[in-house]
Amino acid sequence: MAAETRHEVITPDQLPGTDGDITVRAHFDAMTVAYLRRVVTDEVIEEHRQNPVGHQSEALGRLLIFLRRLPIDRQYALKQDPDGTWRLMRMTGRPGHPPVDTGEAGYRTQEEGRHAIFLRQIKDVMEQ
Repeated sequence: MAAETRHEVITPDQLPGTDGDITVRAHFDAMTVAYLRRVVTDEVIEEHRQNPVGHQSEALGRLLIFLRRLPIDRQYALKQDPDGTWRLMRMTGRPGHPPVDTGEAGYRTQEEGRHAIFLRQIKDVMEQ
């Protein structure tokens, strides 16, 4: 018989703060980030570089789902320069405030830029 895994159940009233939804979400995100830190490998990063869309491994799929649901102020976009290259922009998440230039530029293709966004988001998540 397989070993049983036990998980502690945490209720909103056990977490600090006044909004249970926010605190439970923060707890869920912390558990997810801990998992992602274990599965982000050079192989997963290379898999994204070679195949950013379509069928992916479970680890890459979970990572992409997590990154896609990050708050808008933790998202990035691409902007095409007049010379045809692409640059990374960070979204502000505030209406009326345009994205901020990250200083990362010179991506020759949109695909290179998208992979750069992926790498930047991984870096941001790992530094949480």
